[in-house]
Amino acid sequence: ASVSLSAGSFVCNHVFFGLMHVLRRRRNARGGFMHVPLLAGQTTASGTAAGPCLSLEAQCLGVQVALATAMHQQVDRQEAGGAIA
Repeated sequence: ASVSLSAGSFVCNHVFFGLMHVLRRRRNARGGFMHVPLLAGQTTASGTAAGPCLSLEAQCLGVQVALATAMHQQVDRQEAGGAIA
């Protein structure tokens, strides 16, 4: 996994921070945002390769592992700067 600063990061950030705003009023509620890459074989409108991609099977496994980890981890760890890691 890595940070993506693509043009879509504005929308992703808007969705994530909107969710965090709603959840801050709910005790014991946790949430997050997971952006997954394109499926293998997807292309841009011009028909060229769309960049990094993964198979559907790999994406499903990654989401399952991330959700299982989030469910197992009962407390979010906060770093010194206040950012949740």
